[in-house]
Amino acid sequence: MHARLTRFQGPPERIADARRRIEDEIVPRLRAMDGFRGVVVLVDRIIGTGITIGYWDSEEALRASEDAATRIRRGDGGADPDVERYEVLLHATA
Repeated sequence: MHARLTRFQGPPERIADARRRIEDEIVPRLRAMDGFRGVVVLVDRIIGTGITIGYWDSEEALRASEDAATRIRRGDGGADPDVERYEVLLHATA
């Protein structure tokens, strides 16, 4: 499994709006992509920073999603966030 980590920042008072946009618009688009396995969104409500971690079946699926992911990130017309890519070494759940 592979992951794309995206760091972003915005006004803290817009976090609720961002959550709605992610749930209503972004997650359905991600689910339609081949190899998508899930996403986690972490935020600091006080300073307005956040991290998304999207999971993909393989490095090939991650790479194939790059153009679409870039279009999603630029959808609000904001600045390009920092993006990093990783291989998932361990994914443990309860």
